[in-house]
Amino acid sequence: MKLNKLYIALIFNAFVLSGLSGQDLHFTQFELAPTLVNPGLAGQFSGTYRVSGVYRDQQRNGGGIDPYQTLSVTADLPVIRGFRKQDWLGAGLTMARDGAGSAGLRMSTFGLNVAYHLGLDKKQTSILSLGVQMTAGSLTFADRDLFFGSVFQSGMPSDVARQFQTNTQNSNGPGGNMGPTRSGSLNDLQVGLVYNARGKTTDFKAGVAVEGILGPDRAYENGTDEKAIGINGFIEYSHANGKRSYLTHRAFYYTQDGGTGINANSRYHYKINPEKDLYVYGGLGTRVFRSVLLFAGVQTGPWRAGLSYDLDIDGSIELTNMHQALELGVSYLGIINKRPKVDPIIYCPRI
Repeated sequence: MKLNKLYIALIFNAFVLSGLSGQDLHFTQFELAPTLVNPGLAGQFSGTYRVSGVYRDQQRNGGGIDPYQTLSVTADLPVIRGFRKQDWLGAGLTMARDGAGSAGLRMSTFGLNVAYHLGLDKKQTSILSLGVQMTAGSLTFADRDLFFGSVFQSGMPSDVARQFQTNTQNSNGPGGNMGPTRSGSLNDLQVGLVYNARGKTTDFKAGVAVEGILGPDRAYENGTDEKAIGINGFIEYSHANGKRSYLTHRAFYYTQDGGTGINANSRYHYKINPEKDLYVYGGLGTRVFRSVLLFAGVQTGPWRAGLSYDLDIDGSIELTNMHQALELGVSYLGIINKRPKVDPIIYCPRI
């Protein structure tokens, strides 16, 4: 049995680490932003409610360039039973804010998620979930703060630097230092499908989601810049590795506007205190051989806190000095137990 599990892990990693060229994905710990990944995950857990948050600090060693900072907060819960006893409806909220570099780019989004979970059997060991997310958002871009010196351009792919330089010069003159603050819209619709198979010591999930359905216009000047249809997919497999430990393998794939990215990782969880249900975990991953991903964290009861570090290994962005991103995530799974309704006992006096 253990040998079979090892084969599964090796096949999994061989599949997700295949040679795909890609761009960096936003969150390394994407599982801590579930409804941001796929709206079908809203309310898909055993509990009363779930709250998660992830903060990412990227490219802080940018040679004078402001770092990229991203914050995401999600909250979701199972709401009500569905048309059948094994079905239920989930709902959630997703909030994200992104601040990018010296140009003052700020993106803020707010999403409302609704998901229907279809139990494929009465014991809910196989579940098919369909979710929808409506997103309202905006972005602002202060190109008066832009500068395109040789240091900045050396830290960017040459084609990207040239495109930024051309766009800025066309609208604001050389250097782009006098441009106004501009804005665009991020209102969008996302649809996701998730399959979950649960066993006594295993848990498998796989999902796919489509965004950009409403074609939000991200243009910050005259003209249009409609967001193309984007597709993402994830896969997650957890299995016991003895009485006090288990392994989790995850991968996330994303493609949009001609760019693709993939994040694949594996983590080992060990219970150091069975009485307090206290786990520690660590793991390794990769972002298509561009970055090495390091993971560490702790899990106790309903709380989970994780730390990840992205180490740049391909040197495509010279200014990172091998440091790419530091990320902190926290999750809380709340359970509200209903108080039992006890019938009052009436004592009859003896006559």
